[in-house]
Amino acid sequence: MPDGTRCDCLTDTHAIEFDFGEKWAESVGQSLYYGLQTGKEPGVVLILEEDSDRKYWIRLNTTIDHHKLPIKTWETNEDDDFSEGIAKKFSSWFSLLLKGGE
Repeated sequence: MPDGTRCDCLTDTHAIEFDFGEKWAESVGQSLYYGLQTGKEPGVVLILEEDSDRKYWIRLNTTIDHHKLPIKTWETNEDDDFSEGIAKKFSSWFSLLLKGGE
């Protein structure tokens, strides 16, 4: 970014922040800021490491809905393989999601 900050993932349409569940609130501000800096729509991928992290997903989306924030959200969990090829995997995953696939 012009101010030296770095967005976690840029697609053709979105500026996306990746964060762990407990940092859900921080991810809101970061995604909005990255969207502002890039002119792209903000997004958050929330990493849910345990079943108990589901509360963070609910908090994130409830806050976004209540304030009518223009943030797209995705979740990922411990079943997703982060060990190899993460850039390729998420590039394909985002491409599919942003085109409306599941």
